[in-house]
Amino acid sequence: MNGILKLSSLALVLGAAAASAADFRPLTQRCEEALALSALPAALRDRASVYVWKDGAFAKTIASDGGFHCVVERNHPDAIIPECVTSTGEHSILAAIMLQTKLTAEGMPAESVAKKAREMIASGELAAPSGPGVNYMMSAYNLIYSPERDEIGHFGPHTMFFAPDASSEVVGGSYQMARATPGFPFVVEAGSHSYIVSFTQNAAETDDVRTYCKGQIDLTPFADASD
Repeated sequence: MNGILKLSSLALVLGAAAASAADFRPLTQRCEEALALSALPAALRDRASVYVWKDGAFAKTIASDGGFHCVVERNHPDAIIPECVTSTGEHSILAAIMLQTKLTAEGMPAESVAKKAREMIASGELAAPSGPGVNYMMSAYNLIYSPERDEIGHFGPHTMFFAPDASSEVVGGSYQMARATPGFPFVVEAGSHSYIVSFTQNAAETDDVRTYCKGQIDLTPFADASD
C-alpha cells in the first residue's frame, strides 16, 4: 500500500497515533451522533444504530434493527472518521473499528495498534464479515491522521465493499485511477478484511452536522467537500 493510501485510513488496520482518552477532541453526544450518521446517505439513516465514545468505550445511544451501525473512529485525538457498517460487518469490521479507537485512547503506539489488529485478523479473533456488505464513508468530514506524515488530512467521501481476499490486480483498478475517475474501483488490504473501494461524486447530506457541531469542529473547509 502506498503512502497516499495510508493517509486515507481506508484499511481498518492502519496505525493509530498515541493518545489518551482525555485527549480526544471533545464532542457533544448530538454532534458525535450527527458525524457518525453523516457517513450514510440520508435515506438510510433512520435504519441505523449509533455508537458514541463515552468513558473509555463505545455506548449505543441510538438503537435500530435496520441493519446499519454508525460510529466515529479515532486514530488521533483530533481525528474524525465517520463510518457506517452494514449488519454483515457488525461483529468483524465494526469490532475492528472499535478496537482501534480503544487502543488509540489507551495510548498504544501506531505500530503496535496495526500489529495487534493484523494478528487478531489473521488468527480469526477478529472475524471475517459474515457476508457481502458495505462500510459507508460518505461523510464530508473524514479527517484522518497519517502516522507517516504526522498530520491530519481530509479524505473525500467513498464507499468500501467487503471483499475478503480481493486484490487490485483482479479488480484491475488503482488508487490513482480511482481519483481520476470517481466510481472506479480499487482494493485496499489483503486478507479477510479487504475492501473494494469506490469514491463517490458527492458527500452525504450534512445539515445535522452543521446544526449540532457548530463551535466544536471547523465546518467551513469541508462543508461542500467531495474530495
